Amino acid sequence: MILQRLFLSAKASMAVRFLLGLLVAAGLLAGTATWNWSMTADAFGQISQGKITVLHDATLVTGPDAGSLLESAASSVTLPHRIEDHNASFAHYQLELKVADRPSGTSRMALCVPRWSSNANVWINGQNLLSQAQERLDVRGITRPAFVPLPVDLGPGVHQLDIRLRTLMGTFPGLSEVWVGPHNVLAHQCGLLQDVQVGIRLGGLMLMAFITFVSFFVFASQRDALSLGFAMVGVSWCLQNAVTLGWLGTHGESSWITWFMVTRPLPGIAGFFVGLRLLNVQSRSLYWGLLGLIVLAYAVLTWLPVADWQTWLVSIGLFLAPANLVLGFSLMWHAAAKSRFLSDYAFALTLFFGVWANSLDLARAKSLVPYSVLSMTYWIAPLLALAIGLLVIERLVRYLRYKKEAAVQLQRELADQRVVLATTNHALSQQREKLLLSEERQRLVSDMHDGLGSQLVSASALLKSGHRQDALALEVSGLIDHALLDLRSMLDVFSNNKNADTQGSQDTVSVLLGMLRHRLAPVFRSQDITFDWQSEALPHDFLEGDRERLQLLRLLQEAFSNIIKHAKAHSIALRSHVSDSVIVFEVSDDGQGIEASQATSGKPPGHGLTSMADRAARIGAQLLIESNAQGTCVRLIFQR
Repeated sequence: MILQRLFLSAKASMAVRFLLGLLVAAGLLAGTATWNWSMTADAFGQISQGKITVLHDATLVTGPDAGSLLESAASSVTLPHRIEDHNASFAHYQLELKVADRPSGTSRMALCVPRWSSNANVWINGQNLLSQAQERLDVRGITRPAFVPLPVDLGPGVHQLDIRLRTLMGTFPGLSEVWVGPHNVLAHQCGLLQDVQVGIRLGGLMLMAFITFVSFFVFASQRDALSLGFAMVGVSWCLQNAVTLGWLGTHGESSWITWFMVTRPLPGIAGFFVGLRLLNVQSRSLYWGLLGLIVLAYAVLTWLPVADWQTWLVSIGLFLAPANLVLGFSLMWHAAAKSRFLSDYAFALTLFFGVWANSLDLARAKSLVPYSVLSMTYWIAPLLALAIGLLVIERLVRYLRYKKEAAVQLQRELADQRVVLATTNHALSQQREKLLLSEERQRLVSDMHDGLGSQLVSASALLKSGHRQDALALEVSGLIDHALLDLRSMLDVFSNNKNADTQGSQDTVSVLLGMLRHRLAPVFRSQDITFDWQSEALPHDFLEGDRERLQLLRLLQEAFSNIIKHAKAHSIALRSHVSDSVIVFEVSDDGQGIEASQATSGKPPGHGLTSMADRAARIGAQLLIESNAQGTCVRLIFQR
């Protein structure tokens, strides 16, 4: 937990995280290398020190076939020994086995060989102890220790031990130390060593097979390229180890070497591609170029003679080793600087460890480091499993975090939708109220038109058609006509909303002015007054309320009524002007003017002008009246 917090701390700099990752990698590699160097056959045999004798000295004869061994010169070697001659297909080791006097009742003797080449044949004093056919390879014997019981009647003295082996390219052919001791002790020690070796290999294979299965399952469900990369690493690793362990059946020498050469570089190649994916490298041209190089390399292998295949494999390793090292450093810097994912650190360690383990195997083959009964390459599987496990955990954490953030976002969206629904519901409620109000208004308009309007029309017609035509009757008739005009203007305003959808692009106030003109035209004709009407199109949002529209109509109606009653005019004009700053209505006549009309009537100014000023103030307009002997002009100015 402390290391995790240190790696993930936001306060730690990128360089510190990078150096910490390198220190962990260096410590892991140094520790495993030290442990591996200590696992020599000699050191393992010292567990039963005093009871087990370890043979180191031998003479060696090599040749291209078993018959040529008798004619070849012998050379002294020290075990463990690796055969460097690639032309030698067979090797014959001779060792001296010294058996001391044994007390009566002592169990029989036995041999344990931690590692040797395939198809081993063993003799002691010319007596065959182990025989394997030479026609078919037995590669299983390469990967596990061999236990060989000695004859029961083997007496004290010096005995000649002969071991004949087949050598295989790529398997580090040769012979390890040979343990000699009591049958029961060696059976236990050799079995223990076999359990360790086989257990590590089988455990690694099972773990890698599980990784492969999970990776393929994730790829099949998510089509994730990184999962496919891990699956290919697992498949190539399992295939290569199945070839090494001889699980693909019995093979001839050429077919087994072919399988071994083809599968040996595959885990490193697949791991390189996985590292590129972890670095988020998206260049398709790079991937196709690398794939082309791989195909070219395997094409070269088919053209080379078998004797040069080992050189080809070493060349591939010399290319993959620095490439994976550079990729590991890049991935660790990426983890320190950008992603901060522990899985990136773990996979970088896996790359370092893979290069280190294969380098140790090569150095051991060249006798640069001590021989070990265990190969470090099998420890790649748990490191890779650690990287994949961390990657799965990190993706799960990111998924849960995404789910949490998505839930919060969903709650926000639901809250916003509630607000929108509440607003929409409020708007619908208001619309419903408007519809109900409109229906009620239309009912009232219809009632007033059919009731009060009809009665006023009848009363006016009765007064005009009667025998009494005195001044009082005429005045009452005029008042009725004025009331009827006012009623019709009010009905026009109230009923306008009903026809709003059928008016097209024409604004509502212009429609109402047109109705007013239609109502006034008969009145002006009856008074022999010419009427000039020039109105510009008004904005659609001009005087949106019914009250404001009614006030405008009544103001204009009052202006026309004053002209008819007092001005003695012969012509009347209405003009409207619309600009970016103002909207102006202008009513003018050619009558005698306000002062002359007051002098003629002998009455003070009535409340008509005051009423007009009040109406103008209610609708936010400015009322200007200009009057002289040539006529009167009333201007109503609206600021925009």
